[in-house]
Amino acid sequence: MYAYGGTVLRVDLTEGTFERVATEEHLARAYLGGRGLNVKRLWDEVPAHTPGLSSDNLLVFGAGPLVGTLFPGSGRFNISAMSPQTGILGDGNAGGFFAPEMRFAGYDQIILRGRAPHPVYLYLRDDVVELRDARHLWGTDVWEATAAITQELGDPDVQVATIGQGAENGVSFGGIFVNLNRPVARCGMGTVMASKNLKAVAVRGTGFITVADMPRFREIIQRLDETIYSHPEYEIRTRLGTTKLIRALNSIGGLPTRHFQHGRFEAADKVSGEAIEARYKVKSKACFACTIPCSRFLEVRDERFPELRLEGPEYEPLAGFSVRVGNSDLALALKCVDLANRYGLDAISLSEVIAWSMECQQRGLLSRAETDGLDLSWGNGEAVIALIHKVAHRE
Repeated sequence: MYAYGGTVLRVDLTEGTFERVATEEHLARAYLGGRGLNVKRLWDEVPAHTPGLSSDNLLVFGAGPLVGTLFPGSGRFNISAMSPQTGILGDGNAGGFFAPEMRFAGYDQIILRGRAPHPVYLYLRDDVVELRDARHLWGTDVWEATAAITQELGDPDVQVATIGQGAENGVSFGGIFVNLNRPVARCGMGTVMASKNLKAVAVRGTGFITVADMPRFREIIQRLDETIYSHPEYEIRTRLGTTKLIRALNSIGGLPTRHFQHGRFEAADKVSGEAIEARYKVKSKACFACTIPCSRFLEVRDERFPELRLEGPEYEPLAGFSVRVGNSDLALALKCVDLANRYGLDAISLSEVIAWSMECQQRGLLSRAETDGLDLSWGNGEAVIALIHKVAHRE
């Protein structure tokens, strides 16, 4: 099947058993890509109206046929399940390096069902499949769990997809994080993973992906690369990523200022991608095989937040913790993004419910007595940080 790895791994967490089955060619052709094949599995195997946190729910990792090849942007994958946040189909997507490693180990899909009797993590190394005890990891954040698993396996190149305390505590928008800062965050896929007592999936592969006609494939890639490199947006995207949108949207009145009450933010320049580049950017970064290194590694030099280092952020989390909550303090906004990532929470949903709460207090619908005494005035960054901790711990 060339670009397909050829294997689907089925894991029954309740029984602690595994089954490798061949990827069905007719399904792979009919439901193209990780998302397509994932949704087909859920349609066929999950009863209608199954609650997101039920052990009958499936959690499905899927990577499409281009993943792990030289094709630009081929480092992305999908995780799908019934959502505990919406009650219907849920799906999240991330880049980084996890998906190619999954393909190098030979897997097109990983299908997880049931609930383990205690916290475990799944370890895959080519044909090796193990469920390992993770009770000592339960309660750790994304960064701590990733470091502990990497050290335990003794392999710095192992790729880890893990959850944080937010999902463990049942926050409905918990995510699954790879490479520390790259979230499969939408629709609560991490919360589903936590409900299965699965702390992480760690994978290492030594195989490779073949294509049917490599010379023709290279020609296609070369044409795409030339198109990308010559695009007028290329240079600024490599410098700023999607954070270029702060200034761009402000100029046309499209920012979600103070929970969408206005379209322009008076301090947009202070929290823009350009401001991040000037003050904190160390270098650009890219996902696997991507032509556009749109991510950035940052060092935030601020005595309030010692040793704050992170990758990113994208436009949505940055705008969420600045524009949407009326905050003009860039370092504080980046600290909020970092906390969301470490707790394993979807920063988009998290910043939204905080901004919504601020508007509720503004309009007299929430009193300070109902918010543990917090003053949820627009721009009160300390209150935003306090709420992140409270949400993560379900306080």
